[in-house]
Amino acid sequence: MKRIGIFGGAFDPPHVAHAALAQVALAELQLDELRVVPTGDAWHKTRALSPAPHRLAMAQLALPSCPGVVDPREIERAGPSYTVDTLREFNALWPMAELS
Repeated sequence: MKRIGIFGGAFDPPHVAHAALAQVALAELQLDELRVVPTGDAWHKTRALSPAPHRLAMAQLALPSCPGVVDPREIERAGPSYTVDTLREFNALWPMAELS
């Protein structure tokens, strides 16, 4: 069974702790893959976030040792971002995978 980790957040800005958490998650949880998902329209944030394309680019730059793991789906989705919607999408893509 494929093991896929989901790491969501604003990543505004991403920092060394985000990169460290990604590396530890891959190793310690024995993940086959880790998806970093910057939030789109963060309805729960009281402050304005940097533009979504900038946060996506920053997340990609902050995780150079994990190419291809930054997932734009919440940024590309219209309206507020809800984790449950993202998890449903991942579950539909990989119905036999274990999501963490």
